[in-house]
Amino acid sequence: MSFKEITKILDESDAKLVVLLCHHNADPDAICSAYAFANLLKYLRPKAEVEIGAAQGISRLSRHLLKYLPIEVETQPNVEKADAIVLLDTNTIQQLNNLAEKVKTSKAPIIVIDHHAAHPETEQLAKLCITNEEASSTCEIVYNFFKEMDIKANENEAKALFLGITFDTRHFILANSSTLKTIAELIDAGVNAHETLPLLSLPIDFSERVARLKACRRAKLFKIGEWIIALSHVSAYQASAARAIIDIGAHVAAVAGQKNENIEISLRCTREFHEKTGIHLGKDIAKPLGEYLHGMGGGHCLSPNSLIILKNGEIKPLRDVKIGDKVASCNLTTLENSNSICTQRFRNGSYEEVLVIKTSYNFEIKASPDHRFFMLSNLDIVEKRAPELKVGDYVMGVEKLSVEGSPQRLPRVIDVYKAGLTKGHHIKNVRVPMLLTPEVARFLGYFVGDGSVYNHDVVELKEERKEVAEYYASLGESLFNCSAVISRVPKKSCWRTRFYSSVLGTFFERCKPMILELICKSEDNVVLEFLRGLTDAEGTVDPHGVSIATSDKNLMLQVQLLLLRLGVHGTLTKKHKQNYKEQCAISITGIDLSRFVEIINFRAADKRRKVKHIALKVKKIKTIPVKETALARIISETNSKHVNLRRTMHFAGRFLSLNDWMKTKLYVENQTLRRQVDGLFRFRWLKIRSINKEKNVNVMEDITTTEGNYITSGVVVHNSTAAGVNGVGDIETGLKYCLRLLKQKLVNQ
Repeated sequence: MSFKEITKILDESDAKLVVLLCHHNADPDAICSAYAFANLLKYLRPKAEVEIGAAQGISRLSRHLLKYLPIEVETQPNVEKADAIVLLDTNTIQQLNNLAEKVKTSKAPIIVIDHHAAHPETEQLAKLCITNEEASSTCEIVYNFFKEMDIKANENEAKALFLGITFDTRHFILANSSTLKTIAELIDAGVNAHETLPLLSLPIDFSERVARLKACRRAKLFKIGEWIIALSHVSAYQASAARAIIDIGAHVAAVAGQKNENIEISLRCTREFHEKTGIHLGKDIAKPLGEYLHGMGGGHCLSPNSLIILKNGEIKPLRDVKIGDKVASCNLTTLENSNSICTQRFRNGSYEEVLVIKTSYNFEIKASPDHRFFMLSNLDIVEKRAPELKVGDYVMGVEKLSVEGSPQRLPRVIDVYKAGLTKGHHIKNVRVPMLLTPEVARFLGYFVGDGSVYNHDVVELKEERKEVAEYYASLGESLFNCSAVISRVPKKSCWRTRFYSSVLGTFFERCKPMILELICKSEDNVVLEFLRGLTDAEGTVDPHGVSIATSDKNLMLQVQLLLLRLGVHGTLTKKHKQNYKEQCAISITGIDLSRFVEIINFRAADKRRKVKHIALKVKKIKTIPVKETALARIISETNSKHVNLRRTMHFAGRFLSLNDWMKTKLYVENQTLRRQVDGLFRFRWLKIRSINKEKNVNVMEDITTTEGNYITSGVVVHNSTAAGVNGVGDIETGLKYCLRLLKQKLVNQ
């Protein structure tokens, strides 16, 4: 595939307006490749108008880069008027979010350029797909277009391509020889690597920067064997300061801070130190140090059964997460969803008790007393240890999970085609899907909820409403090329749909154990259809909203996390016993019910009417736990003119609501305040409902991630890059005893 094929399509359509689209929350690779590609088009088609658009805006890091590159990105591009549409760094239409439907209905030819394989649905819509999975980034593909057309990139174009490649290769960690050659050529084209690379780092807050520098200046160094130990102290940002000391060369860093009579010590170590010595900073150093200081210390640990969401959508218990796995996390600097790499694992069996913390939506976290959570203090995100949390506090949770699913292959059943005839149907006529498409996912969702296989050759679905039974019968016939038989179940007010085929029976038997795994690793449009099918099978409407219930608790736990991928929060509850089995249910109410009605909903007309009626009564108010006094403080710090908060904005109950915030003059006029508050609205702040102690029966576990946090059960939690200590005493005493413990451990090895 070459650039000349693109120009051929543009010539055929006589394209006067070409719209370049990037995925939602567009990253540097997306916007930089779009910018360079737009300029290349302008060189070759000077009369054409080229517009760059991004669904729901661009990432904070991308916005930062716009200060240094002349890139204009439209949040509402003219898709309807486009003569040609080019998707860059976007391999599936679903990544376009609110622009997806406009693209689907557009008559303009669609061209896809990406370093990931295009989704089958996207391939069907596109006139041309140029994908190269060997390329490090979309920017690298675009650079090759420049070379193909024998056009030399100017300084800004080269800088943009350099930044996009650097970002997607994680500063060349994932680069191959071809990528490094491209980087060398871009430097030859005028890119100053020393000046350009720092642009991919967002500036550190001034006070945090000062704390880091003070800690480095005050550091006292000790050499024990082959290890360098650094001790220091600052009044704030101890954890950040300890990381900085590790970054500049220490193997272990302990940074203390004094608050009245209380002392806090943050410890960090390198992966090499932990692996070679086997010393666990939490168990071996922080715990005895906390006891010595009449306080508490240890590493951050959670139950090994805590569910962790990986970048590819897979859901794993914490005990199964491996070094190198990419887990869902948050960038606390940009206040956006992110993914980070697991770099270390920790196990600690010394805890006699754990804290069981339940939040809104019945998210449950079993944590060691030393584990840290993220909360709001005024408008700042702060860390708090589990014992410092109180019922009624709000901790940081995700508004919507962001993962990168991919097309999934279904199990093959070729061997059963030799079985001959089954129930009078010719087996060779039956069609078994190879890929998990949205349509197949919907049927599987219903099958998981209310389906079964009898005698290996009958696939059966049950349904109360005939219209729904007919819909899934028709869907099954179109998917499998197998006739469906609908009949009324004797003595029961429900309908039975049967497909007679040993091929389908075998297919569903093989699929059943792996359905959830395949769905989790799929793209969001597949997840959506699976949830629609499951909702049709097991969903009911009650006076307050929607309930999805089964007797399989593990299924419901994973469905709760799948709903988060669509931005829907459901509360996990127990339901009345049915047929002597206690049911586990997910209840969707409030603002989430409106979201449910908008994107999932029911197939049954009566259920749709009922739930719509309930949703219309819901107050669609999204709030963050920020009070009026906090906003007054930040306004004075940003040197804004005096503002009467009571006249300019309203508070939903105790807290600031998104709707009222967006209507205020402050939202328009105070950009600093707007960025800070908007970032906080990107998360769901979860109210703590209960905190209980429980006897620990497991070896607690934790991981280190490159972002310093990860997501478990919808809650953003601190990782275990280090250990923390809180106690009573002075800095000198605490650091001396810390050094003594380290010496004892290292000498006794």
